[in-house]
Amino acid sequence: EFVHAGAHIDLVVYRKKLGYCTRIPTIGVFAGISDDIADVIQNSYFNIDPGDILFLLTDGIIEAVNTAGNMLEYEGLMAIILANVAKSVNEICDAVVSETIKWSMPARLRDDVSIVVIKRKDLENS
Repeated sequence: EFVHAGAHIDLVVYRKKLGYCTRIPTIGVFAGISDDIADVIQNSYFNIDPGDILFLLTDGIIEAVNTAGNMLEYEGLMAIILANVAKSVNEICDAVVSETIKWSMPARLRDDVSIVVIKRKDLENS
């Protein structure tokens, strides 16, 4: 079970059993919006099954803009993920960052590009 709190862009989970990605919306309030947010923080929960991969990212990835003015968006990110799910988490991170940069070339990225990839091991098949 994965527990998270606070508002941010959606989390993305590759579901190994299903063979596709799902988006997990975040709810609550952004950190730093006021001095005391203790009364409005809510925990949210979802399960990560063996073989699933969780992606925590900044909006610089999904909001990367190409020369035609189109954003990468979640659909573009999920296409990159699906093309790379068989790789290690480090290789998946590298692929997402490099493909995001390629998407926005020759223009420069307008925002930070940060990603954390967490893969739940399948202990029976490792």
